[in-house]
Amino acid sequence: MVTPAPVKEKLQITVSVAPQAWLVKALMGDLADVQSMVNVGDDPHTYEPKPSQMKALAETDIYFTIGVEYEQAWMPRLSNSNAKMRVVDVTTGVSMLASQEHSGEANSGQSESDPHIWFSPQRMKVVAKNTAEALISYNPVNKSIYDKNLTALLEKIDAVDASVKDALKDINHKQFLIMHPMLAYFAEDYGLEQLPVEIGGQEPSPGELAQLLDLAQKNQIKALYIQRNTSLKMAETVSQALGIEKTIQLEPLAEDWPANMLEIARVLAEGLN
Repeated sequence: MVTPAPVKEKLQITVSVAPQAWLVKALMGDLADVQSMVNVGDDPHTYEPKPSQMKALAETDIYFTIGVEYEQAWMPRLSNSNAKMRVVDVTTGVSMLASQEHSGEANSGQSESDPHIWFSPQRMKVVAKNTAEALISYNPVNKSIYDKNLTALLEKIDAVDASVKDALKDINHKQFLIMHPMLAYFAEDYGLEQLPVEIGGQEPSPGELAQLLDLAQKNQIKALYIQRNTSLKMAETVSQALGIEKTIQLEPLAEDWPANMLEIARVLAEGLN
């Protein structure tokens, strides 16, 4: 059994990506200061912590990991910088999908998991429960607060889920074309199919472009979805090659998780109609 930490007026919490910060703040309210390492405009694959973040880590009580790529390189160093920091993996019990991003590594015998679990309300509920459990273990004096906030948080996630389903209920097509395969969990939750342009994290070859062109024509695809830090030049090249009429930007790391989920549903419905 984990020994509870000394009671503190306010915990210092660090998370890997901004959508986690929304979740932790919903659970803790004024009982914590929360910092996110990877935020809007950052690339979780290549991210390096800022000096100000490293300074805050020295005071962090709990770090909640979620499996994004930058953690593999940085978590040992971050843990060494603060031996008292408790590191909690919030993906325990989450049903993970294989990453389409690393399809080129299939022959290595290793399978990479897709880390973008925050795009699935059902998985976010598991993350919320894991987070609350860790907080109660660390600071049981506030158990009643965490339990109450968890109940409200799960209801909020269910409400977002219902709103997304409503936004997608009248779509004409199920397949959508996306540069970076960030919406596999979203697609699974809502009966959609993402067709990624990047293969194994690389730009498509001429042969792969030809296959995508066939899929785009077969499925009457008229929109290409790109995440905010995608090269617009690359997106334009792909759009022209595939005869795509519209390019639509998505934000993968917005902290306002409910609003971003609804915006993604809105723009997907627009493209799929």
